[in-house]
Amino acid sequence: MKWALFRSGEVEIDPTCRTLTRNGTPIQPPRKVLDLILFLVRSRGVVVSRESIEEEIWPGVCVSKASLRWLLKEVRRCLGDNGSDQRYIETARGYGLRWVADVEVIERELDAIAGLHIGGAPLPRPPLVDDTGSEAGSRCAALIRVAESQLRAGKFNEARSALLSAAEITEVIAGHESPSAGSSDGPAERAVSAR
Repeated sequence: MKWALFRSGEVEIDPTCRTLTRNGTPIQPPRKVLDLILFLVRSRGVVVSRESIEEEIWPGVCVSKASLRWLLKEVRRCLGDNGSDQRYIETARGYGLRWVADVEVIERELDAIAGLHIGGAPLPRPPLVDDTGSEAGSRCAALIRVAESQLRAGKFNEARSALLSAAEITEVIAGHESPSAGSSDGPAERAVSAR
């Protein structure tokens, strides 16, 4: 399974985990802000009309121009951009918005991210826990949140995909927590022997 990231300038966006980093610093944008960033990145180079943005970000809801202006201001703030420089998002007056920065799409195999080699002997696995806690566990939790929001939005295929990715990460975590090959004591045997 592929894991795609978008890198544009100093910004990296992970649409699956719904994370954004700028200069390596994690930023926690509101959901609609990240939705607009992803919509513009996926439509890069094309002017996206206000109506298209409203339909994508607020489906079936009538939105004021002030809401869209606020959203664009927040997007630019998260990106470290502004209306005069327009390094990432260009305003095409009277037409809409266009993502103008170069975008590098980085695709990785999910197993490669988890530290496994597909179709051969396993490679040494990097630790799943870093200084800030369990990275794999955080990704899994983020994928479950994505699946939940996709279900609420009626996007069942996207929810299924996020849940399958979370399940694969869970398998990797379970593999790290399993007893060593020389030990036959599973959880049940350890519980019995502890009594």
